[in-house]
Amino acid sequence: MLHHARVSIALLSVALAGCVEGYKLDGFTCANPDYEHLGADGLPDPCMRHLPRDNCRGDCIALGGADFRREAVLLWMGPPEEVPDCPERATGLYYEGNSGLVAPPDCPVCTCEAPSCVLPAGAIVSDSNLCAGPGFVDVSTGEGWDGQCVSPGIFPPGSFLSLELLAPTVSACQPQTGPEPPKLGGPLSWQTAAKACQGVGAGTCADSNEICLPTAEPPPPGFRQCVQYTLPVDEEKLPECGAEFPDRFVFYGGAEDERQCSPCTCGDPSGSQCDAAVSAFQEPLCGDAPPALFKDVLVSLGASSMCYSAMPTSTLAALSATWKVNKPGSCEPSGGEPSGEAKPTEPRVFCCQPPPGEMK
Repeated sequence: MLHHARVSIALLSVALAGCVEGYKLDGFTCANPDYEHLGADGLPDPCMRHLPRDNCRGDCIALGGADFRREAVLLWMGPPEEVPDCPERATGLYYEGNSGLVAPPDCPVCTCEAPSCVLPAGAIVSDSNLCAGPGFVDVSTGEGWDGQCVSPGIFPPGSFLSLELLAPTVSACQPQTGPEPPKLGGPLSWQTAAKACQGVGAGTCADSNEICLPTAEPPPPGFRQCVQYTLPVDEEKLPECGAEFPDRFVFYGGAEDERQCSPCTCGDPSGSQCDAAVSAFQEPLCGDAPPALFKDVLVSLGASSMCYSAMPTSTLAALSATWKVNKPGSCEPSGGEPSGEAKPTEPRVFCCQPPPGEMK
């Protein structure tokens, strides 16, 4: 009785050594235990940890090269919106990637806001005739003046003898897309998604250049039997696929996006015509009592300033203006040119058998 107990304990110890997760009285904890399997040493090996080199439960297929993983995968490829779950016969997810990077060279069309005719910024009051100085006083009408009556100050009789009217100007154009270069093209996308699931081939082959593939049933619809080339991958010299796995596919784990667009800029306004009629008054509310110094004196964009001589008894109290011609023209846009590119990264190479219906 004691001898029988010792033999049972010895067999239990062997089973524990052959199974990764061990042996329990109520069963094996490793996945898919084979209670009949014996290891290369002839002892129980239900977890198939010690497989003999020629114990392939399927077909031994030549890899065609030494630089491939010894485990096959079930590979699916297709539209990104149709990625399936791993089939039930697979043991889990192995890889997810993409191919067919879509990065269109689209930069926004640069446009420019229209310029504006700007009324004179004011006048220069001089204490000598013909606006010759030496005493000058700048009279500002204020930023954004719309031509309404404005009284920047009172210059009483004897304080000035001439008045120089400044010419109108035209504003610069601003890019409508903003001064910063926009990112090119928006988000990246891929034409094809790839999903590789762990295969279920169990066992090894006597030839180290062969792989054990299951043959009980073909791969599920949409999947192929494939082997992956070992990492890293040199895209300048992609590996060749062997005769048993002739179809080569390259997928990528990510992308580097270095696309940019040059900033949008605008040239100087062209075709502008801005003519203003300016009036000067001796009364702060632009009234005619006493009479105005002058009314509707024309000053034009690009022309010399206008000098008006005043009587020693004159007062300068207010200014007003109206547009006679308000055609600011336009500006020529430039920029928005693409540079750089987006490149896929983290390549992986799979060599695959043809789909089941195309197998020779």
